This record gives sequence, structure tokens and C-alpha cells, in this order.
Amino acid sequence: MYSGGSYTILDTRKAEPSSKPDESSKDLAEREISWKPVTLRAPILLIVIFISCGLAGILEYLSRLNDRAGAIGVAGDNGSFTSLQSFTYRYLPTIIAVSYSMFWSLIDLDAKRIEPYFQLSKPEGALAERSLLLHYPIDFFAVVPFRAAKLRHWSVFLAGTGMLLIFWVITPLQSGIFTTGTREVPHNVPVVAEAHLIPFAEQASALDNSFMIKAHGVLWLGTKLSNFTTSQYALQPFELPQFGPDLNINATWTAPTVSYWTELSCTPASEELKDGTYTFSDGNGCTVSNMGLETEMNHTIMEYIGWYDSISSDFALSQSQETCPQASSHKFLSIWANSSMVNGQPTPSNIASMFCTPSYYSQEVNATVILPDLEVQSISSLGPRTILSDDLFNSSAFEFMLATGVPPVTTNKDFPNVFPPQEEMRLANESLMAPITNMVGFALGNSSISVEDYSKPALMHTGYEAAHALLFALAINQMMMPQGVTAGESAGSINVQVNAIVVVRVFALLVEVGLGLVALCAIVLLAYTWGRVSNLGRDPASLADIMGYTTTENRLNALTNVGEATSSALEHILRGKRFRLVKTRDDGNRTSDVFLVEDHGSVHASTVQEGGRIAHKPRIVKPFELSLPAGAVMLLLLSSTSVLFAILYHRIQSDNGLPRPSENLVILQVLFNYLPTAFATILEPTWVVLNRLLCILQPFEALQSGKATSSKSLDLRYTSLPPQLIALRALVAKHFLLASVCVITLLANPLAVAFSSIFRDVVVPFERGVPFRNQFLPLLVSSDLTSETTSLGGDEQYMDHFYILQVNLSDNTPLPAWVAPGVFFQPFGPVESVAGANIIYQALTQGFGMDIQCKDISDDVHLNISADSTDIVASPDLSGDNQDIVNCLVHLKNNLDGTDVSSPNTNLSATPSALEFWDLGHCSGMIVGGWARANFTQASSSLNSSPSSLQLRDLSYMFLACRPILRNAQYLLTTDQAGRVLSYEQRTPTSNDMSAYIAQSINISSLYSNASSIFNSIATTPSWHTDAVASDYINYFLKLLSHSSAITDPSAPVPDFATTAAMVTDVNSRLFAILLGLNYNSLFQRAPANQTIPGTVFVNTHRIFMNITMFIIIEIILALNIIVACVLYSPLSRQNYALPRMPTSIASVVAYVANSQIVEEMRDRKREDQRAKQNQPKLEKSSRKEKTEEKSYYGFGKFVGVDGKPHVGIERWPFVIPLRRRRFRDRGADSEPEEGLS
Repeated sequence: MYSGGSYTILDTRKAEPSSKPDESSKDLAEREISWKPVTLRAPILLIVIFISCGLAGILEYLSRLNDRAGAIGVAGDNGSFTSLQSFTYRYLPTIIAVSYSMFWSLIDLDAKRIEPYFQLSKPEGALAERSLLLHYPIDFFAVVPFRAAKLRHWSVFLAGTGMLLIFWVITPLQSGIFTTGTREVPHNVPVVAEAHLIPFAEQASALDNSFMIKAHGVLWLGTKLSNFTTSQYALQPFELPQFGPDLNINATWTAPTVSYWTELSCTPASEELKDGTYTFSDGNGCTVSNMGLETEMNHTIMEYIGWYDSISSDFALSQSQETCPQASSHKFLSIWANSSMVNGQPTPSNIASMFCTPSYYSQEVNATVILPDLEVQSISSLGPRTILSDDLFNSSAFEFMLATGVPPVTTNKDFPNVFPPQEEMRLANESLMAPITNMVGFALGNSSISVEDYSKPALMHTGYEAAHALLFALAINQMMMPQGVTAGESAGSINVQVNAIVVVRVFALLVEVGLGLVALCAIVLLAYTWGRVSNLGRDPASLADIMGYTTTENRLNALTNVGEATSSALEHILRGKRFRLVKTRDDGNRTSDVFLVEDHGSVHASTVQEGGRIAHKPRIVKPFELSLPAGAVMLLLLSSTSVLFAILYHRIQSDNGLPRPSENLVILQVLFNYLPTAFATILEPTWVVLNRLLCILQPFEALQSGKATSSKSLDLRYTSLPPQLIALRALVAKHFLLASVCVITLLANPLAVAFSSIFRDVVVPFERGVPFRNQFLPLLVSSDLTSETTSLGGDEQYMDHFYILQVNLSDNTPLPAWVAPGVFFQPFGPVESVAGANIIYQALTQGFGMDIQCKDISDDVHLNISADSTDIVASPDLSGDNQDIVNCLVHLKNNLDGTDVSSPNTNLSATPSALEFWDLGHCSGMIVGGWARANFTQASSSLNSSPSSLQLRDLSYMFLACRPILRNAQYLLTTDQAGRVLSYEQRTPTSNDMSAYIAQSINISSLYSNASSIFNSIATTPSWHTDAVASDYINYFLKLLSHSSAITDPSAPVPDFATTAAMVTDVNSRLFAILLGLNYNSLFQRAPANQTIPGTVFVNTHRIFMNITMFIIIEIILALNIIVACVLYSPLSRQNYALPRMPTSIASVVAYVANSQIVEEMRDRKREDQRAKQNQPKLEKSSRKEKTEEKSYYGFGKFVGVDGKPHVGIERWPFVIPLRRRRFRDRGADSEPEEGLS
């Protein structure tokens, strides 16, 4: 059959058997006449059904695995996917899809080209428009199912529907099935308790103010909570035995542990005013009397009064032990009152008060923490909650600290951990009566409850309970100590956050449905074609095969004398006529035969003139698909696609990716996976149509040249195979244009793979230029470094800079906005708001800092140690550059001489001792510090001897004097939206010339002196000590900065000058920058509103990028497409076939040979082949054809037919006159040419 792939014209004729053949010959003949393509038989269709169901099953399994595990594959430890993983999820699905489509295309092609023969093989035959005139193989695949359904050609409908599903559903959608994301991968691991509560007897001495300072940092300075701690509860720490406590990976960690928390039970208090004092009672045995509440107008009283008393407390419940006994020692009294004027005096009014009692609990829980910071994510209970017994937790020591602000046991601790944090600075604008207890500050800082709302008992309860919970959680964490012994293991799990391959369920489900529908098509197609009869003896794959089914003995009247008819004319002539394929058997020769016959009972619509000649001029066939307009459209599409992707690639490279058009994952997959792949799947069938047209026309090109051999024309078997399998055959036959088109059609498959994986969605910091506005000019207009915040009590020293640096160095808490270590930056911000999350700002700005120039003055001073004092004495021979230092030291001596700067302790015994001394701000801004080491021995054996019995030996010391100096430089600063410094790069040399940055009204010496005095922290009186405790903030910071206690350790040598000077410079530079960052609103002059500077905004956002390898592949394949299209449609190489019509249907081919002598020759050859196949089955068919080729040549043109009349068609050479090809314009298949056939 010769059809757009290959259609076979059959004619069957029944003959009376002359003799009975043997059974084997009869069976062979029956098998020949029952021929069907292998692709429409059970084995192939069952394989397709199995593959379709298998792929759908695999997708469903992967989808459920994804739902269950959160991913189907995870990246390695380095966060990257292996090459195999990348290939599997990026390319393998598309490769499988295009291979699957190639397999189904074989079924689709055979179903389309054999359908006319199935129709003709029916007992009643078929109308021409439903059989002979069909040309399914060259029809665009998208319209075939609809046309086939209309004609009830269900095989074609099923095969075409499957092809449509594969091309436009399965292949494009599969590219969106897999994407990447982050998922938690669980691993079962053993865990052990890392720490437990220290023994009850040690808790009072272990508890210090560090947990309060931590709470202050959490509430006011942005300090992160301790590990295994939240603001509501604390967990018993745990660890992985094989890794230890420091597991530096991004993961969540779940394990059984113990949770600790506290709750308050509160009852309103009754109050009574008598003789100007107040009495408060809980009605349950605790009454507090004689309490005076002093107030001022427009001020609010907030009091937290615990049971315990100390010298730092103004009042305590224990002061009324007669009316509030020891049994009430866990209670505290909370009072709120505002003021009103009574008799001309401000008097407390609207008093709200309550007594509260804390309870402490523990519970076994399953806790999940986030690594590597060990931040608590969630907990779930494993058992009932229990009251934390008094022998496990020293609640009295804890409540003592809450009430008094000082440790319950006096022990030597670093200076910052001895005194409670100062809350007054943070509450300066709340109009509260001073002094303010720490618990009031914690309550106000730990919630959004306003000062006025504390007048409501329920909110008062909530506020203080939240403060208690935070402090208790931090205190419990502080009192945890390592296990010290191997603890029992318990089962836990670690969920590692990794890059993962995930399934997009919507796309997977659609592909599953598509595969299911294709499997259903294959099942129905198998059932439908199981018993269908084709009456074919072999594959009708060439012109010779078609001619073998045609005979001149039973001429087809409707197909005679129509060789010059156009396709439309031929269709008009044959419409309504019925044809059949009938078979006959010659039992004598043991052969069977098949012929096409016309049902002469059908009505023939005559459109012929006398002699059967057609009534109009012959026309030149020119398929639209091969015309210049079609070529122009195709070249425009290909070139525009190539240019579009080149432009996109250039834009992506220059703009750091393209923005996401939508945040919907499905829409993104459609735009960047489905549509590009769909383009490739549309391009492929376009080339398939062109390929099949060339396959049909290739034999006629040889025939038009004349003297064509059978192998070059009649026996060409191009139309029975898909393009992918024709390329090599065409190349061997030197049909280079056809081979090129086949290769391009084949390249549509890797093009689909490239299109499906060219785009990548990546999170990157996207940058764009925006104008920024400087909030302040780089001009200091005030030397008061603490004017931004003030003390309520009037006697409290400014401490915020110390707290910030402490939590920064100890807990890596972020510094204030616009502050980096040692540098303050001029603030800026965008003129217009910028939308997005995780926005980063970058601009050039001025930076300020302070260095200190230090000099070693150890040789210029000496320590004069006596029984009563340790004096610092200046050497009298200092001169020259050291005169300022001399004056400073003399000033210090005059101030300190005769005082107990540091009396040697009688308990020093023979232990090495250390002394640290600091003076900042007394010497015109000069900073003086010193460190000494000595051994004191006792002259007598008595440990309680007087100080005079102590003898000094092995004295060494180091003193330095430092002068502060301001510096400035320009920096490229990168910050977050809040102004927190992310990075900075110095762009200009450091300058100490501040004349352009300090207002003329500012005295620079006053500024230096003010800065130095601010650094002078509250400290204990310098004294000789035998431990490594820091007695001031500066030495404490030096310990934190050096990660060592050597600076204060008596057993360590005297600190080295160079190292110590560098650290002192670092500490003071950090403190000065923090001061500027806390108070810049009052220190710098505001900038004009219209002053802007150029800047850059970085927004961490999803951007679309191209895979460079896939881009190159696409551009190369598209370039090859364009080249082949140019050659195909070029006027120089494009074939102007001199054919009246395209030979795309059975009728069209039969009309070319109906009156030719070649018909009988082909039938004789067919019979010879059939007999040879029976008698010599091993004889190659090609060798039998060679005999015919040696003596037979063929051509296409004018010839005199067997009826003695002229015709146009195929005839033996030299009995045919080739048609002349002349120049004419491109026209459609039925357009009128300028010149006809001549």
C-alpha cells in the first residue's frame, strides 16, 4: 500500500481451484493474505500497555514516597546533587518520554496507512472517500483523531489520540514533574543527656547575675536565648555521643528530655491606708504594714516586693515577719498606682495590688531543637507534669535574686556578674517612680503590656508570670552542669535540612492520567484490531507493492483517464463510489492473489468528456507545506525562537536572572517547563509531515528524471517507517535532502530534552540601583555621648554600652544598627520603600571610630607597697614627651596617696597575687592602666598574723598610658533593612583629621575627656587577689576578647605591652562605636530632606536562569533547523514536482498506473516472488529484483496506455515522455499555473 507513508492498492479476484494444494502451502497462502503490521499485533501492543502502566505506577509510587518522606532524593553532604541525580531528575524523564513517543509513532503510522485496506477488506467494501481517498499519514496529527472519529475509523482514532496525548500532554508535562526544594531527612540516632541540674547544695553559690544580664540582653539588646531554652521553659540539654554538643549542620534534632517551667498563682491583695502608710494583706496569713508609697504628679508607682531582704532592697516582706511569717517566703507583692493631687500633695490613687506565689514544674517531653544553634522548635509531652521538688531546685536562692538583684551567697565572680543590670535607662520615658526594681523592668520589657494596663489584675498576673518564666528558664540553664559520667542512651532522631528532589503532584497526576489513557487506547486498539481482516499479502510499502495489487484485466473505470486530475477533481470523481479488496486462489500454482475491484452498481458522477478524458486543463501540484509561504512561516518561527532565547540569555546574564512572573509553582512549571517542551513537540510533527511528503515524492523525483531503476523509484520503501529510521537508508541512497530532514526530525527529541531543562529557578541576591537619603550629616554637633538616654534616679551610671559589648562578646549578639566592631557608619535608607523580604542595602557612607595611642610607661612608674597601701608613684626624672603622663600620674598620686588602693590581704599566704588598675577620664582624656604580679610571704607561721608580717617578693608590673584619637574613612557599607551591618569595605585611607566632621562649637578635648569617662565603669576597689576574677569591665572584656583569663590570673606572667595595648585599643574602639550607635540622633546634624546618594538594593529573590549547556544545544539545533529549512525552501534547491496531484492516497497512486503496461509487469513480479518464496524461502528478495532491474527502467510523464489513448503517469522507459519543468510561481495544490503540463 502506498500512503502518505505507504498505501497499497489491492484487487482480489476469486478463481476456481484446479486442484487441491497441500496443507502447508494453503496455510502459507492464508498467512500471506492475513498480513497486518507487527505494531498492530498483540505482542507490541501488550508491551506498550505494560510500559504505560509501569510508568504510571512508578510515578504514583514516587508521588506517594514524596508525600511520605517529603522528597524522593536528597543532595549529598556538600549540598549538591550527584551527576547521576541531576541526570535522573532533569533529563531522564524527557528522554523516556521522547523514546516512548517514538515507539508509539510506529503504531500511529501503521494504523494510519493500513486503515484504508481494513476498510476495503470489508465484505461490502467501502466508499472511496472512506478508503481510497484517505491520506492520514500526512495530515497534521492534531486533527487526525477528530477526522477519524467522524469517519468511525476507530483504529486511527485510538492511535491518533494516543499520539496527541503523548505529544501535548505526557512529553511537555513530564518536564515539570520533578523540581528541587529543601526537605528534612530523618535519621535515627542515640542521644544522651548532656547535663543535669547541679546538686542542691551548690545551687545557691552557683547562681549569679549572669542569667539576669542574659535576660536584659534578650529583652532590650537582641541577645539570643541560651541553648535548649525558650522564654517559657528550659530543657535538659542532650547531645549525640558520636558528635558531641557542637553539631554544625542545618538540621532539626528530636530526643526525649525534661522540660522545666514556672507558673504564678495570684490573689488580689486588700490595702488599707492608715497614718500615711499602707497595709497590704493576702487574707491568708501574710500582712505587710507600714509601707510608704511616695509619688509625684504624672508618675506611676510599680513595685515588686519579695520576701527576702538585702542592703540593695528598699522594702521586703520579711521586714514584717510577725504578720508575714516564713511560710510566706515564696510570695511576692506587686503594687501599681498612679498619682492624684490631694490637699495639695501628690498622693497614690487607683491602687492595684496582688500577692503571687510561684510554682515550679518538670515534665518528660519529646523536644525538637534546631541545629546548629540548638534553638528550641517544639515539644510534646511524654508523661504527666510533676512539681519540681525542693531537693532538686533551690527556689529560695532563685527568689532571693529576683527580690534583691544580688546573689544569695557572696562569692568571687567577675565584676559584671555581681551587680544586676540597670533597667532605668530603658524605661526613661515611662514616668515611673524611682528606683525601679529589676523585676519591674523585666515585666515591662518581656511583654506588650503597657504601664497603664498593669492596673488590671489579669494583665499584671500575665506580665509578671512571663518575666518569671524567662528568668527561671535562664537560671535553670545556668545551673545545668555536664553529666561527668556516661549516661544511658535513648532513641532520638535528627532531621537534616538538605536540598532535595521533590515531585510536583499536579504534574505527576496529569502525566499518570495521560499514561493511563494511552494504555486504555492500546487496550481498545488491541481488542479492536484483533479480528480485523486486511486481505493484504504483505506490507504495501512501495509503489511496486501498490502496482502488484492492480490489474488491467478488471479495469477500474473510475480511475482510468484521470491521471491528470487534481486532488479535488479526483475526489469529486470518486465520491460515492464503492471499492473492495477481494482475494483469489490458484490452487494449481499454490498461490493466492488480491485485487482491488470497483462495485459497478454504485452511481458514477461523470465529469469526463468523450473518451473518458477529464474536462479541464491539467494542473501542477505544489504542496502548501513545501511552498514559499509555508517556508517563510517556518523560518520566521525558527529564527524568532532562536533570537528570543538569545535575547533571554543575554538579559539573564546582564540582569542576574529574570524575575518570577508568579509565585504559583504550577504556573511556573507551565511557563518554564511545559511550554518550551510543547514547542519542541509541535516542531517535531511539523518536520514529520515534511519528511513524509519528501518520502512520497522521492520516487517521483527519480521517475521524472527518466530511466529510473526500480530500486531508485518503484521499490523505495520510505513511507512505511518513521523519519528516525529512514535517515540512514536515505543517506546510503544519496538522498541527502531527505536524510537531512530525517536528522532534523530526529533532533527534535534532544531539543525537547534541552527545552525541558533549560530554565532553573535559583534564589539569588538581586540588585538594582536606587537613591538613598542620608538621615544625618557626617557632622558632630554634641559632645554628650549619653544624651540619647538618661537616668531616672540621677545616680545611676550609663551602662548600656557595657551590656551590649558584653552580650556581643559572650553570646555573639548583634551590635546596634550602623555599628561594626570599632566603627560607626553614617545612617542611610531608600527614598522610597522597597518591597520584599530579606532586603539588603548598600551604599558609600562615612564611618567614624576612635583609636587609642598607647605608650609603655612601666619604667616611668613604680609601686610603693606598704602595710597600709599600695601607691602608684611617678618617677621624678620623666621629661619631654612624657610630661603629660607625669602630670597625670602626679594627679593620681595626690588623689590616691594614703588611701587603701589595694591592701595586701592577710589570707594571701604564699600564693601568687595579682593587681589590676584603671583610671579613665581623670587626666584630660588620657587612659591609664596597669597590671602587677607579686608573691606575699608571712614572716611568722600564724595564718592570722597582721599585715606587717607579710613580706613582698617577686614584684613585676606593666603600665600603659593611652591617648584617644578620632578617625574617619569612607566605606562601602552593606546592611539589612534595620541597619544591622552585614559587611563593609574601606574605600578611602583612614584619616585623623576631624576638622570637617566636628562643629566649631565642639571642644575636641571635651569630647575626648567625655569619651574616656564613659569608659570608666563601676568597679570594685582595686585589690590584690589570688584568683582570676575581673574587678572591672575593661579587664572582663579583655578576658572575653582573648578567650583567656591570663590577663587577671596571678599565676600568669605580667601581660605583654604590645598584645595588651592592641586589645585595649580594640575594646575602647568597640565601646566608642557602640556609644555613637546608641546616641547618633542627638550627636549628628540632621540631613536635608532632598539630599540623596546613589545606592544599591539587594533582594534575596527567586530568579530564572538558563542552563548554559542546554542553551548551546538549543541554539545549535535551531541553527541546523534553519539551515535545512533554507535549503528545503530555497528556489535553487526546492523541487517543483511536475505532478498533477500529490500521490498521498491510494486513489491518487492507482490513477497514475491504471492504464500503464507496468501494472502487469509488477503483478508478474509479485507472483514470481510468491512462488520463489514458497519454493526457495532462503532466496533473498533483493537478488530476485536484480533480474528485473537489469532489463527494466521506468519514468513518469506522458505515455500511451493499454487503451491506446494518451495518459499521464508511470510507464516503462522508453515508452514515456517526461514532462517539461518550466518556471512558474509557487501555488497551492489546486491552484492554476501559468503554464500547464506539456
